Amino acid sequence: MKRLRSLIGGALLMAASVSAHAYTECSGRVTQVFVDSAVYVWFDNGLAWQKTPFFGSTPGELQSQAAVKNILAVATVALTTGQSMAVRFTADGVSCSGNQQSQEVWGVYLNAT
Repeated sequence: MKRLRSLIGGALLMAASVSAHAYTECSGRVTQVFVDSAVYVWFDNGLAWQKTPFFGSTPGELQSQAAVKNILAVATVALTTGQSMAVRFTADGVSCSGNQQSQEVWGVYLNAT
C-alpha cells in the first residue's frame, strides 16, 4: 500500500509540473529566413528569433538538430504561403516584438490563416 501511494504521489507531482510550465507564444507572418547551422526568422511585427542546434551524437543533441530542420520546414512553408506562424518560447513573459534571439525556442506551429 505504501508503494502504491508513492507511485500515485509521484504521478501527481509529474502531472502538476507539466501543467505549471510557463511559456510565451507569439504569432506573425514570416518576412525573412536565414539559415547557417541555425535558423533565424523575422516576423512582420518586428519579432526576430533563432533556433540553434546542439552538435553531438547523444539522443538529445540529435533531437535538437532534427528540431532545427523541422522549424526550418515550417518557416519556409509560412514564408512561401503567406500563412502566419506561431513560435513558442520556453520562458514566460517574452516580448513578441524586437530581437529575441537570446530566448530559447520550444517549437513552432503553422496557423490556419
